[in-house]
Amino acid sequence: MSEVNYIVVTHLLPQDTTLEEWLYVAAAAYEQRQSIVLSADDAKRLVAAGLPGSKVIVWAAPRWTSGDIVAWLGVDCELRTFPASLPPTYSWYLYPALSPYAAHNAVATQHGATQQQSFSQTHD
Repeated sequence: MSEVNYIVVTHLLPQDTTLEEWLYVAAAAYEQRQSIVLSADDAKRLVAAGLPGSKVIVWAAPRWTSGDIVAWLGVDCELRTFPASLPPTYSWYLYPALSPYAAHNAVATQHGATQQQSFSQTHD
């Protein structure tokens, strides 16, 4: 017997999901007010408690490296993949070469920043 009186749909993302991938799934899940988890244990427990028709939407199944994730879940599953290219969620900029910005610029450089951020304002 079900522990909840509704159909449960949970999106399961792999542990190495990027922020861009998470936001892509969040936009899809939001429309139907569905749950998003990064824990296979959580996904299994949530869906097992639902009415028939409940399922786990497994994203990027090959990235679950501990074996067959669908078989392990043991509940109804739907497999989905991320698009080949997702827009970045954050644009990195280089700040002026002043000591307070050194740490930021080091990280920005690692993320391919090429544009310089200016703090000066233009006046008419």
